[in-house]
Amino acid sequence: MSVVPGPAELLVVCDPHSPARAAVETYLRADGSAAAAWYAPRDVDDVDRRVRAGGVRVVVFPSAAELFDIVWTDGIALDGWLATGTRIVFADATGDFPTGCLPLIWTSWQRWRRRQRRQQVVAGLILSAVAVAAAFALLFACR
Repeated sequence: MSVVPGPAELLVVCDPHSPARAAVETYLRADGSAAAAWYAPRDVDDVDRRVRAGGVRVVVFPSAAELFDIVWTDGIALDGWLATGTRIVFADATGDFPTGCLPLIWTSWQRWRRRQRRQQVVAGLILSAVAVAAAFALLFACR
């Protein structure tokens, strides 16, 4: 269950039972951000609605991997978040992933997904044509 205090400009997406919670809390203390609304990753649709509605300055994830797990499963459309000017921060101590790369990664991901969908459509059409031809061949053979 998510811990959601009142309205906040800072949201945290982290499983409350995750070992990463301690790293996020440490990050929040070091940043001086005590008033944050906490959401579990399964409630990311609520986070998405709040970000798109505006008023959210920062969303904190335990790591880049946590964000990408949500993005890759179509949990959020990152371009909507980037358009609102919401800052995305990773609490992990490594800090080796620059958040400035997110627009580039998102654009690349969208292009890849379009290519994949096109390939799936073409494969589906070919398989459908083969299935129809096989059905007619079977019908003709059974006469």
